[in-house]
Amino acid sequence: MRPLTDEETKTVFEKLDKYIGDNVRLLVDRPDGSYCFRTHRDRVYYVSEAIMKKATNFGIAAVELAGVATTD
Repeated sequence: MRPLTDEETKTVFEKLDKYIGDNVRLLVDRPDGSYCFRTHRDRVYYVSEAIMKKATNFGIAAVELAGVATTD
């Protein structure tokens, strides 16, 4: 999993705005913690930063088993 590029981030937020409108700000300004967007293959995931920090200690197979990433 990798962080989104600036262009990918722009595209994701445009699509989110189209589907959920002003509620996009609720995804960004969460009181229960920090979340981030990550991409793996052709999918974008919205993941807690705490889980992402823990996931960096494991290989991709373990992360997939945890349900953070999925295989095709």
